[in-house]
Amino acid sequence: MSLGRALMRLREKRQRVEFRAGMIASGACDQIVMVCDVSAKGLGGITTGDAVNAGDRVLFVMPDMLEMTATVRWSIANQFGAQFDEMQDVKRLSAYDMHGAEDTLPRSA
Repeated sequence: MSLGRALMRLREKRQRVEFRAGMIASGACDQIVMVCDVSAKGLGGITTGDAVNAGDRVLFVMPDMLEMTATVRWSIANQFGAQFDEMQDVKRLSAYDMHGAEDTLPRSA
């Protein structure tokens, strides 16, 4: 990865959230996930069932039934990060938060 691209990734802010969403993954059972952070490009979460693997295609079903497709980019045990196929509205995603958290997290490379 080039230095410029690495710096761009570090600047992207993630909104800390806490909400449940449905997830349908290729080759795994449907399950509920806890979404921990969101950005326009993706989300980080924790699975409650089968682990997902990098490269898995997933469909998220948000609390208001909005569906979005993504690719899992990393996975460690039951934690994962996924990149959306299309940019999303962070304000809409953060509105699902159960606690109304406003702090943001820098995205690690």
